[in-house]
Amino acid sequence: MKLVKYGYTSFEKRMMATFARQVMGSNNYDGSDNGNSKQINYAPNVVNDYRIRDQQNADRAKFNSVIEFSKYDKAAYSTGAIGATKGALEHSLKYTVKQYSKMNGIKGQLEVLGKSGTKTLNFVKVGGKALGSVGVLLTALDANENGLKPHHYADIGIGIVTTFIWTSPIGWAVGTTYFLADMTVKASTGSSITEHFLDPKTK
Repeated sequence: MKLVKYGYTSFEKRMMATFARQVMGSNNYDGSDNGNSKQINYAPNVVNDYRIRDQQNADRAKFNSVIEFSKYDKAAYSTGAIGATKGALEHSLKYTVKQYSKMNGIKGQLEVLGKSGTKTLNFVKVGGKALGSVGVLLTALDANENGLKPHHYADIGIGIVTTFIWTSPIGWAVGTTYFLADMTVKASTGSSITEHFLDPKTK
């Protein structure tokens, strides 16, 4: 593409060169003379740069507008949110019993919480393990439907550890923090934390 004008001043030449470099993002202004005319020659790749940039912008806008959770993601994150809430209630009740009773186990729970409170505590304990098991199952179903990938192993391992092994208040806090971070990353990028770090990148 060539723009031609006769008798460009030095100021105009500098302005055109600046435009080519800064606005168009190109250093392809060659300022070559052709007889009495002054030509601005833009190499063909400038047009390609425009097309590539437009396509990238279109892809980015499309990507940002269509990030959606799969059915398994929705179920897993819903389960995780319930589990995190359940964990907060469970550890709050346990802390209350520990603070106000010198007795351990069911006797301390009955002393502080009463029958209804003790039933609630037992319910959230069992419910927490059930929800964690559901989360692991959802990961397995996703792997079965969409193909087993490295992040599935990690997600299953994290689910087992936080559900059955690391059940202390610290474990709950770490698990909840990871859950919130993972959901945020998934919502903003379309991939979970384990997908980013473990799955092979496609070009």
